[in-house]
Amino acid sequence: MANNQTGQKSTSKVADVPSDSESYPVLEPRDRHPDPILSRLLLNDQFGKPIQNPKLFFRDCKVVGFFFSSIWKYDRESFQQNVMELCNRNPHRFKCIYVSIDSTKQDFISATKDKPWINMIWDDGSNMESEEKPKIIQKVDFITPIEQDLIKKIIAGKLDIKQDSRFFSRVGLCAGLEVLFAPTLMIYHLESRTWLEHNVSHGAVGSREKREIALETWEKGQRLTLSIMDILVGLRWAILISTVGIVYFILVRADDSYNLVHLVEWFMSGDVSSSSTTATTAPSPISAHTPPPPLKSAHEYVEF
Repeated sequence: MANNQTGQKSTSKVADVPSDSESYPVLEPRDRHPDPILSRLLLNDQFGKPIQNPKLFFRDCKVVGFFFSSIWKYDRESFQQNVMELCNRNPHRFKCIYVSIDSTKQDFISATKDKPWINMIWDDGSNMESEEKPKIIQKVDFITPIEQDLIKKIIAGKLDIKQDSRFFSRVGLCAGLEVLFAPTLMIYHLESRTWLEHNVSHGAVGSREKREIALETWEKGQRLTLSIMDILVGLRWAILISTVGIVYFILVRADDSYNLVHLVEWFMSGDVSSSSTTATTAPSPISAHTPPPPLKSAHEYVEF
């Protein structure tokens, strides 16, 4: 009887729905996390199980990281390892939410299974796959990227969940936060409900000491200050292209023969001349098989 009452009590708060891991918790607005962002997220843990009590899960947490990434990104590995170290060493102070931009469900599972972060669910309509979503998830409305004005209001904290209780989809959240590339780590401060970082530099969490300093700074509700080295690393491609452009400009000013137009003309004329030289030196296939003219007789007279 007690077990039956317990079961009735739990089902009144959370409705379990099938998903990748058999069930999703679709919470009523009153049972969701009070934060305007977290209250609109359907989350799974690293074992693929739904987080049914977000209030308890984020109870001791002040800083939430949103990690937008995918398994196919070539430059994600070292940065991802640093984020994982930050999660492993601070399991209560720092919670990281993996927002997948993977192209397949198998990649999503590889990127989230047994990792120290939690993740936004896969079956939210963000990926146009042939496989069907769970039946109850088909009835759940998600906020789509085309609703930009609504997303901006929610992120700014200007729309109450009672006015619109729909959940964020992964692609909707990416569009609202204007995520342009991956991997991108954004930092959200729970107490002040503000976004501290929109793109944490790889160098800012590149070592254990830097990660600890960064987390302490974020817990105070403060933003990181970029060092000169961080700025140089972030602008390395722009600096390289600018340097090449400046060198080219100096060379052209010093000698017009370095002009790209002249170089192309010289290259093309070199090809033409080399091909014509080859054509004149090589014997004609017709002349090669033509017999030589007959020799004149030694006794033949020549008239003047």
